[in-house]
Amino acid sequence: FFKKNQSNSLCADAENHLKESINSFAQYINKEVEMISVWVQKYNKYQYHDMHVHTPMSDFSFVYYVDCTKNSGKTIFFNPGHPYITTHKIKVRPQKNRLIIFSSTLPHYAEPNKDNKRLVVSGNLTIKNKSL
Repeated sequence: FFKKNQSNSLCADAENHLKESINSFAQYINKEVEMISVWVQKYNKYQYHDMHVHTPMSDFSFVYYVDCTKNSGKTIFFNPGHPYITTHKIKVRPQKNRLIIFSSTLPHYAEPNKDNKRLVVSGNLTIKNKSL
């Protein structure tokens, strides 16, 4: 899922780490999960992503920091129901190879970037064979 001009070793390392981590997550929740969508986002200086939630077709979403610096924009998460229920927020500082898996219903956004290094892989996961 990376562009051809990106470093092959960086892409292979990121893809392998992401697959291993998602498999570990599936074991942790004792459920079989399926990746239903994945995309890559490169943030240049001053770029950001407005507040949003992910598809109702997914149960969990993820952000995997492939490349970043201490000046890369943080990812900010809010409680479900924001802004009507509470305004509590959690700020996650990007760190290379950090994977954040969260409920797809959590509102979140990426702060304006202060460098040209923020590269993330994001996607959505669903639990297979859900019981009612």
